[in-house]
Amino acid sequence: MSKTNLNVSIGPSHVLAVKDGQLWAWGDGSNGQLGLGDDRARSVPTRVGGFSGWSDASAGGEHSLGIREGQLFSWGWNSFGQLGISDMRRQMTPILIDEGPDWEAVSAGWFQSAGIAGGKLYTWGLCKDGEKAPLKQVGEESDWEAVSAGGNHILAIRAGELYAFGHNASGQLGLPDVESCYAPTRVGEHSDWTHVSAGPSHSFGIRAGKLFAWGLNSKSRLGLGKEKFTIALPLQVGKLSDWTDVKTGFAHTIAIRSGEIFTWGAGKEGQLGLSSVDLREEPTAVGLGNDWEAVCAGGWHTGAIRSGKLYTWGRDIQTPYTYDEAAQKNTPELVLGL
Repeated sequence: MSKTNLNVSIGPSHVLAVKDGQLWAWGDGSNGQLGLGDDRARSVPTRVGGFSGWSDASAGGEHSLGIREGQLFSWGWNSFGQLGISDMRRQMTPILIDEGPDWEAVSAGWFQSAGIAGGKLYTWGLCKDGEKAPLKQVGEESDWEAVSAGGNHILAIRAGELYAFGHNASGQLGLPDVESCYAPTRVGEHSDWTHVSAGPSHSFGIRAGKLFAWGLNSKSRLGLGKEKFTIALPLQVGKLSDWTDVKTGFAHTIAIRSGEIFTWGAGKEGQLGLSSVDLREEPTAVGLGNDWEAVCAGGWHTGAIRSGKLYTWGRDIQTPYTYDEAAQKNTPELVLGL
């Protein structure tokens, strides 16, 4: 969520944006993830329906979640129950999942989904042993503050404490002695976590302004240089503080420190926003000022917001699973139409 009236989520195949209560979508639409009633791709932001009152949206692997007037909606691919309904067919337009009216946040992962309503944490979709779980509350607590669903794990913050659950094959839970766990398990003993971002098999978090990373470190996606291939415990990225936001894609990450945007990891598709597409092992300043307010990332795509305007770069979002060097954007470009 940005400090402006613009809230953007980038998934591997599409982008969702909420501005002034209106929902917009663009990118690949092959599984209905744009919510526009068909499976066509869109190259520019296209308004979803005629309703206002949207407050949050999250772009997952091939599905989408949204909150409108405190009610939960979902649409797109549903082979694993990630939409929260028993009908496993794809849904081409937003459908009401729960009337709320106190939904506050949603996070769409690849095969699973998570959200917070009235401070209570809920999950649905693919879980242990391939089970397709319905929408259900996790535990009994009612003071959850943030949640992020990744490829096969979930991170959440409650009272400043960090919790993780799901698969842990690459150390993405930050729990070194756990193979997998399916109930929120506290990570460390600190109680000053403010941000989390779960990737396919890796994780990021911000604690007291310091940036931490753990999990799979292939292509230097953790920003820890040539550290080990997997990191089982949260490890601080560099020695700097004042980090205020972080989002991670498949193998790259973007974060804000003192209003500046930094990127690292894989860069072949232009997702780092730098003049070179070389891999970067540590956070590298993109430049372009120090007034950035929020960032977003997913798959091979990246975005950042300032002054209520969205800039994006990386692989062509209309054909997300096809590498096309000629169509990619290597530096930030303003998104028109929002």
